[in-house]
Amino acid sequence: DQVSSVSEHPFANAASRAWLAAIDAWARRDAEAFAALQSHLRRYRDHRRLFHLDLDREQFLDFTRSTLDMAVGRSVELLATRGERLALKRFTLNMAEDAVGPSAIDSLLLIETDERGDIIAYDRFDADDVDAAWAALDARWVETCPASEWAVVANDRATADVMAKRDWNGLAARLAPDFVAHDHRLLGWG
Repeated sequence: DQVSSVSEHPFANAASRAWLAAIDAWARRDAEAFAALQSHLRRYRDHRRLFHLDLDREQFLDFTRSTLDMAVGRSVELLATRGERLALKRFTLNMAEDAVGPSAIDSLLLIETDERGDIIAYDRFDADDVDAAWAALDARWVETCPASEWAVVANDRATADVMAKRDWNGLAARLAPDFVAHDHRLLGWG
């Protein structure tokens, strides 16, 4: 059995760490530890085209139980966090050849925790449904953020609004005069 290693991301938060603990228990095929880490789970919604599920905790555990024996590895990429309670990850599950034939299942997973850092909800999306996953992340952030983060949320939404409208003067007005952006991506913004 091979399980890929997952290192701590510099933007990790309580939600991303809680899910890593759960997925590590799952990778060890420790159903009891996995279930214990889901003890506060209220819902699992699977928005993938072939699934469309809305499950409570017990239904979710029944749904995942069969994968304990089939999966042989996984990779995880932290895409975004919002505060301490929300994380969006790209998750690839590699299946054993003798279980269903060699295959990999890619998806996007939104993890939500409560104020104690316990997982309370999952939303899973097809890997190519990036816009829906990001929209769900931002919507949950607006709905759940503490008052101390409202200014950040308002600024983020206002900036996204002027960018969506391609209001470059409005965007310039939102930035400090000495603002500098360093984009190290291969293609960058331009």
